[in-house]
Amino acid sequence: MTVELNHTIVPARDPQASAQFLAEILGLSVDPPVAHFTPVTLIMRACSPGDR
Repeated sequence: MTVELNHTIVPARDPQASAQFLAEILGLSVDPPVAHFTPVTLIMRACSPGDR
């Protein structure tokens, strides 16, 4: 089964610092700001094996 994660919004007092913290612990980078959002791209799709 393929699952597409569209987006998740996480409220934060300091969006830039929160995005930087998340990116650092996951070994990712912070994407350029979009409007008032500071995105961190994880993956576009995840595949889960089926269970019988």
